[in-house]
Amino acid sequence: MKNNPLRELARSFEWQSIYSNIKNNMNINLFDNNKDLSRIQILFLGYLELYYNLYIDLYAEEKFISQEVIENDLWTDSYILWKKKNKKIDKQDKPKVTGIPKITFTKKNKRR
Repeated sequence: MKNNPLRELARSFEWQSIYSNIKNNMNINLFDNNKDLSRIQILFLGYLELYYNLYIDLYAEEKFISQEVIENDLWTDSYILWKKKNKKIDKQDKPKVTGIPKITFTKKNKRR
């Protein structure tokens, strides 16, 4: 199975560096046009964000992520599905907050 060329570009060191700088509020334009993005530009931005998050997981030494997973589109998609399913399980285990405690302030009566 061949990898998607747009995904290969998005996971490349060069484009990930550019995207990282953009996320850190550097004044860099990714495209010549800043509005009315084409479908391929929108897809590319989605892939940049996907691989940005995968590299964060890799550097954080999360389970089941490696450079080999990132370089293989099928393995990447499998990892994303596993991670999404795992998050749902984690959310079920956490206690649910039913409300925020309320604090009421009253005026203090002055005594003479």
